[in-house]
Amino acid sequence: WIGILVLWFVAMGLVSLLPFIGSVAINLTFPMVLGGLLLGARAQRSGQALTLETLWAGFLPPHQQPLLLLGVAYMVIGIVIAVVAGGLIFTTMSASLLGGSVGMEKLGIGGLLSLLAVLLMFGAFSMATWFAPALVVFAGKEPIAAMKLSFAAALGNLGALAVYGLLSL
Repeated sequence: WIGILVLWFVAMGLVSLLPFIGSVAINLTFPMVLGGLLLGARAQRSGQALTLETLWAGFLPPHQQPLLLLGVAYMVIGIVIAVVAGGLIFTTMSASLLGGSVGMEKLGIGGLLSLLAVLLMFGAFSMATWFAPALVVFAGKEPIAAMKLSFAAALGNLGALAVYGLLSL
């Protein structure tokens, strides 16, 4: 497992050196890498040997296309959230500056509502993507259906996710 993760981090580091294309490639293929890791965990659980090829298992049929489409969905949703969040932050900051106040403490209720909206969007996105690669790989779900099921499962386990989130912070 350590070797697989080291290889993954080295590969990400090298690919990220490519301007723009590198970050797009990493984001598109992230679900494929996760799919491979999930397949490796299942293989090891069933008594099979874990190999470095596990890292690439999500890049192979039959998982390749749905996991890549999941990566596309992640990117599109992430871009939409970033644009909306940027717009909210820009609007709030502009209103604050036009009102003559400066600094985060002067943003007022609008700033807090904008921050809350961004956090809610990110939370919903996280809930929709948390279990999606596993649902694609193990249950054969289509990407959007997997994201809907992931969101529903996360919504049904908000207490556990809240504890996990607080511990992660």
